Amino acid sequence: MIGLLGVLGVLVSPSFAEDTPSPTLLLDQALTAYSAGDDETALTLSLRLLAAEPAHPVAQALRYSVTQDHQHRLALRALEQRHQLLQEQLERLARQAVERSSDTALMAERQRFEAASHRRQAELDRLLGPYAQPVEEALERAELVQANLHWYRMHHLSPTAPMVTQTQAVLVSALQQRLAQAEELSAQERFLLDGWLAYHRGAFDAAAQAWGKAQAIPPGDQISAALFELMALPIAHAQAQHRAQATLTERERARQTQAKAAAAQRAARDAAIQRSLREGLQSYQAGRWREAAYAFQEVLRQAPTHPQASEYLAKVQATLAQERDPQQAESHYQAGLVAYAHRQLEQARHEWELTLRFAPNHAKAQRALEKVQKELVLQ
Repeated sequence: MIGLLGVLGVLVSPSFAEDTPSPTLLLDQALTAYSAGDDETALTLSLRLLAAEPAHPVAQALRYSVTQDHQHRLALRALEQRHQLLQEQLERLARQAVERSSDTALMAERQRFEAASHRRQAELDRLLGPYAQPVEEALERAELVQANLHWYRMHHLSPTAPMVTQTQAVLVSALQQRLAQAEELSAQERFLLDGWLAYHRGAFDAAAQAWGKAQAIPPGDQISAALFELMALPIAHAQAQHRAQATLTERERARQTQAKAAAAQRAARDAAIQRSLREGLQSYQAGRWREAAYAFQEVLRQAPTHPQASEYLAKVQATLAQERDPQQAESHYQAGLVAYAHRQLEQARHEWELTLRFAPNHAKAQRALEKVQKELVLQ
């Protein structure tokens, strides 16, 4: 960390403006850093933008906000970190207190941590107080746009502080009440208030559009040109947030498209696997071993660990190996001759059928089988 003064010193060099990305990209990056509490990066990027466009209103507003609020933001961040640690300790003590409700030492320790937590919260409120007071004063004057501008600065100091979220709830209620009296508002003021209400709800596109409509109307008595200069930072921030959301939406849409395509591919593959498995089982039951082997191999090509296909392919391969055994074929052929010699014609036929299973081209077995089949017919 070189500090804000170091950043300012580095960025005044003549070579600073070289290789500068597009203004829109620089602004989005600067506002993202500002929202994340990274003041040094926000200042660096805003100064790079000012080097390219010295009169850029948002960069000027961002530089002013960062340099004015940096020390307070650092102090608040340190306090919030300590407060978070205290809260974690209190949660741990609360869990222990359930188990050791009679432990006085534990209860005393818990009370000390609670007191420390209250002190940290009071210190946080004290630091945020000077930022909350202008919000209250603007609300008393019924100046809702100014009140929201003061809250915007307060929000970027400590987005999650209870005082900030409570003030936001008050502003949202006030905006809703004022907008309910639309007939009393000028078109310009209504667009501005609509934009702030949308901003509080996280609808940054709607906020940017409403503020854009307000800017398109020439400034009147109620809304001065100076006020729009103060609005430059939140307007740019809403636009940057909308661009970020749009990018995320596109990525999510692409992810969903890829997921759907992958699901369709898996469904098609599963259907093909089931079809091949069904064909393999049908061929196996019919004794068409080679067809069965091909079907089971097709299943395993798409699902190498498929247990049923693996089991049946092994059975088919064993059967095919036996069918190609010439010794088995000759043994059954000789057994058929012995049976035929004893006029056991059915047994002879069975033995010669087995012979042809193991050796389909066994010529003697083919002739013998034809002969015995004729004799069986004539019996």
